[in-house]
Amino acid sequence: MLIEGRSLWEDASESAEFGLVAAIYRQMGENFEVGVGYNFGHYSDDLADLTADDHGFFINAVGKF
Repeated sequence: MLIEGRSLWEDASESAEFGLVAAIYRQMGENFEVGVGYNFGHYSDDLADLTADDHGFFINAVGKF
């Protein structure tokens, strides 16, 4: 399980955005895991994306070596 709090401070407008991400992951073998979760925030990890519409479900795959 993953629960992550996020904060984005913008110097130009002196404002802050807050968000929360929650996910559940399943180990699939020794080197791979897949997860599904929900982004409760409205901003993206991509700081060039200025739209505030990034909440919703996501799927994440992680490979390790």
